[in-house]
Amino acid sequence: MNIIGIDLGSQKAAYTSISGDISDPKFQTKLITATNAKDSVEQRFSVILTSLKASIEYYNPELVICEYPFNIQGHARILVEMFGVIRYHCLINDIPFVVLPQTKIKKYITGSGKAEKSDIRMQVYKEFNLDLSEDEADSFWIAHMGMTYLYGTDKQFRQTSIDDMRKPKTKKSKGGKKND
Repeated sequence: MNIIGIDLGSQKAAYTSISGDISDPKFQTKLITATNAKDSVEQRFSVILTSLKASIEYYNPELVICEYPFNIQGHARILVEMFGVIRYHCLINDIPFVVLPQTKIKKYITGSGKAEKSDIRMQVYKEFNLDLSEDEADSFWIAHMGMTYLYGTDKQFRQTSIDDMRKPKTKKSKGGKKND
């Protein structure tokens, strides 16, 4: 097993690599910081993407899974560009890439799509006895979702979250009802 989960940020990002066997996974989390006050947006972009690309090449994962940066404004729009570069890197290297909305991640972790950052961090501590930063905790759970996506899980609400992700999307008609 070899999975990378990525939590993007415009000043820092985190990734978690899961390797080993499904019965005894090994987690390695890294925070990438590009917060020098003098750095331009482009410099931060370069620092984060260079590190993420090197990590993907080093681990050669069977899956990269990443939260999609929805509803981004201002300088944070760079996240959409970063996301696109990572997705493209995976595409040209034949690495499967899964996109996650934030609410699905929260529901997977806590059973509710409205969890706070502190809840996510606390859940890592409760289940794995790991004291991670908020960004690291996010990347940990994103990678964990990748593990469940590929191999299943023993927690039913987590498997249900993954099964919901796999369902085909249906379009709503103008009257608000779903079309099949």
